[in-house]
Amino acid sequence: MSALDNDREIPAWGDGAQRKAEHPDSRKCYEELSEFVFDLRHSNETFFRASTGPLIERNPLAFWKGAFVRARLRGAGPAGAAVSQ
Repeated sequence: MSALDNDREIPAWGDGAQRKAEHPDSRKCYEELSEFVFDLRHSNETFFRASTGPLIERNPLAFWKGAFVRARLRGAGPAGAAVSQ
């Protein structure tokens, strides 16, 4: 269940706090449990910006992969050249 579900019992920024707490890179995790608890109890703008900004800003690689796939599905080849079929 996500904190962003309509019937959530935890704040919307809870997903971001949980992702940070469970991050596989220990350098990006909370150093202290108290930091995690603080983020759960207080709105953290970092978590809102990370999940609501434009895809090209949040994940440029995913954006360009998607743009490439859409171009290929429309029949465009490399650099917009038409693909002969």
